[in-house]
Amino acid sequence: MLTVTVRFPSCWDGQFNDHQQDGNTADFMGGHPAGFVQHVAYPVMGACPAGFGARLPTLVFTESWDYRGNGKDVALSSGMWPAAGAGYTFHADFWNTWEPATLQYMTDQCINTGVMDESLHITHPEICGPPVINQP
Repeated sequence: MLTVTVRFPSCWDGQFNDHQQDGNTADFMGGHPAGFVQHVAYPVMGACPAGFGARLPTLVFTESWDYRGNGKDVALSSGMWPAAGAGYTFHADFWNTWEPATLQYMTDQCINTGVMDESLHITHPEICGPPVINQP
């Protein structure tokens, strides 16, 4: 299997970019383009960095393809060839379509609790969902 996993940032500063401004349609871009303000960040050792005090649900997207090659014949749509050491790219987006009251309840009960491990998913799977199983 050829597998890619994207883990979205889960710390927020409570602000949004001006999404009406041309070319400013996201609140996080990995490369820090000039003039772009990052409003979300990744936790560091389980804690959100200074200025990013609001915890967000951890979103993980994993895609796998049946692949039987040796890696030298893989090309990404960006034109990069990982086997040649030229780099890698992968893109994922998330649109929040949760019912706001349900998302707020789950965020309050499962995320903004001070508990920094998966125990709430084990003790309260009916609210927080099942534990996340990290696949190799």
